[in-house]
Amino acid sequence: KVWERTGPRREEWKEVVDPDDKLVKLLRQPNPYISNYDFKEYVTSAQELTGDAYCEIIVDGDGEPVELWPMLPQFVTIVPDPVNFIRGYVYTVNGRSINFEPEEIIHFKYNGLRDHYYGVPPIKAAENSVIVDLYATYYNKNFFKNGAIPEGTLSTKDELGGDTRKRIRKEWNVS
Repeated sequence: KVWERTGPRREEWKEVVDPDDKLVKLLRQPNPYISNYDFKEYVTSAQELTGDAYCEIIVDGDGEPVELWPMLPQFVTIVPDPVNFIRGYVYTVNGRSINFEPEEIIHFKYNGLRDHYYGVPPIKAAENSVIVDLYATYYNKNFFKNGAIPEGTLSTKDELGGDTRKRIRKEWNVS
């Protein structure tokens, strides 16, 4: 939806429902090949998974936006600027780099505490848990694929005394 401010207070807004409004048209059909739904899904998915979503803005001869094109966030590099914050963006795909001015890109991002330029996805907080779960799943899969036979055992002909057992358990982290 497009909203227009009608006064200085926060609640003084009205929805722009004019179907001929340029911004309404652009949001309903971002470009000739991507629907409104697909565009929103792309932006949301990219931001949720990477923390960032980028769109190239195509303008007409009057400088009015007429198309929005999603960009793959893993291929976008932000070029910092000490004065203007962002000097530009570089989009590198298949060994080819395309430079963009800051006004040619819309950057949606989740804020991060370690970097002012790139976003942090919500899944980042669970990253270690997800990695441990993946490793455990991989280990269990291979364990049962191997007939539930342990990879190795420690055996000896001699009987081990209590101190030796404790030392081995401690050194090998065995319970």
